[in-house]
Amino acid sequence: MNENASENDAPTDDDNELRSIISALDDCVQRDGSWVQLTQYGGGPDEGQIIGNRNGYRRIGIEFLKATVNDDPEQGFQVELEYLVSPDSTINFDWFELSDTPAPNKSSYSWFDRAMPIGCLTLVVVAAIVFAIGVGTVVQWIAK
Repeated sequence: MNENASENDAPTDDDNELRSIISALDDCVQRDGSWVQLTQYGGGPDEGQIIGNRNGYRRIGIEFLKATVNDDPEQGFQVELEYLVSPDSTINFDWFELSDTPAPNKSSYSWFDRAMPIGCLTLVVVAAIVFAIGVGTVVQWIAK
């Protein structure tokens, strides 16, 4: 767990109000019986899903909220999910980072990335056609 601290992270009156609201939510939603399962259903990390009961979704939100008002520099930015995430989850998050600058925006695939599979498929089809013509020519040559 990591924290990228800044001058804007100093506790404010708003933080104190948030702490009391989050504490009330924490007391209101039971931990027992709450669960979420994080799984990857496809071939890549962009194909993930969260399955859980109503209190599981509530608890995961509360845990993220609690982490945003943590003032203990020794603990850093911690999100407590161990009790909540189902043991048969296939995805696990063990790094949470607080940063004032957004991560670089990774654009979707470029035109080159989209064209590459089509180009490769076209090359394979052309190679197969050339191979078939070559085999036919050799067979005709031998038959003469």
